[in-house]
Amino acid sequence: METKQPIQLTLEGKVSTRSGKLLIIDPCYLDKLNLSPIEKFEDEYAKKQDRLMIMEMKIKFAHLLKIADVGTIKKYGKRLDVNREEFEQERKKFRKEPSLNPPYIAQTDNYVYFRNTIGDGNYPIVQTKERIHIIFNYPLKHSKEGKIETDESRLNGRLLGHSAVDSGTQVIIDPFNVAIKKSIRPDLYCIVNASNGAYKCEFIQEKDILSIRHCAQED
Repeated sequence: METKQPIQLTLEGKVSTRSGKLLIIDPCYLDKLNLSPIEKFEDEYAKKQDRLMIMEMKIKFAHLLKIADVGTIKKYGKRLDVNREEFEQERKKFRKEPSLNPPYIAQTDNYVYFRNTIGDGNYPIVQTKERIHIIFNYPLKHSKEGKIETDESRLNGRLLGHSAVDSGTQVIIDPFNVAIKKSIRPDLYCIVNASNGAYKCEFIQEKDILSIRHCAQED
């Protein structure tokens, strides 16, 4: 499956379904999902981080050289020539840029991609009166048989299933547009019955929940 546009980092992602279903799954469980827009963004973001880190190291080392001998200063001084004001401006600007961390969601033309505040794990998918919730900060138990046990009495809604995370990320996509790897068990992802149309996704409750709601509910 190809994506036509680069990603957009947003506080409200949008995904559409024509099959009447939404798939919530770790992208590493999918076959041939095009993650190149995500990978391109991560590469560019990492380069900015590396550049700032090198600038900061040069500034710190240059400070140490002030108490070094003259020969050392002559040898390394030019290599450590960094404008501190320029560095502070770049760092301040970078810190304001959106990233792939919550509360931001990566929006492509046919799926949304996001991380959570916990990391890898197994997360309940819950149907409330008006929304679907992926709950991240929720205790789960494993039975002796290795099955996941969820205390449904503490959930504010009906348990639909779980979404396992091994790569630190998840996607929401119309299952009609993608293939799940044959080796992946059905209990590792969740397919939700949903009305056709567009859905908005956003983090709520201190980023502990990813909320999914039909856009028609806002009309």
